[in-house]
Amino acid sequence: EHATDAIILHDENGIILDVNPQACRALGYRREEMIGKTPELFDASATPAVVREIIRRVRESEVVSFESTHRAKDGTLFPVEVRIRTFQLLGRTVNQTSTRDLTERRRFESQVRDAQKLEAIGLLAGGVAHDFNNLLTIINGYAELLVSARAPSDPDNELLREIRDAGERASALTRQLLAFS
Repeated sequence: EHATDAIILHDENGIILDVNPQACRALGYRREEMIGKTPELFDASATPAVVREIIRRVRESEVVSFESTHRAKDGTLFPVEVRIRTFQLLGRTVNQTSTRDLTERRRFESQVRDAQKLEAIGLLAGGVAHDFNNLLTIINGYAELLVSARAPSDPDNELLREIRDAGERASALTRQLLAFS
């Protein structure tokens, strides 16, 4: 009754015998609406062939685990992890299905993937900025040497100062790229 997973009890043919309150909350059905039905009521991928295969596997005492998509009464679809096992209850074979909503886990996994992508972009930007800064250091150094080696009246000084100033602006841009990374 207090489980955070939806728990549904089925008979050997998949007919729902009972559900816990979490199953009702997750799917939007009242308990009475679910009892006597089959998983096709709420499992978007539960075709008769799929249900038969699951029943066959469960009858072989196998714990069956899979991911699926459930459809709430209002039509909302959400990803779930399903585990089905069989046991004896008062001399009767019963299948217990425990279902966990994966919506939050998938949202978290998506956020982690996005963070990993941003980290990769940052590393790439940092590497490019570092390499570019090394090249700019050489360009700026030689431009400064050329400016200081010439007489102040040399007509090429203006061109060399333009090269040096552009190199300094590029260095500032590289620092911004490094800050981004």
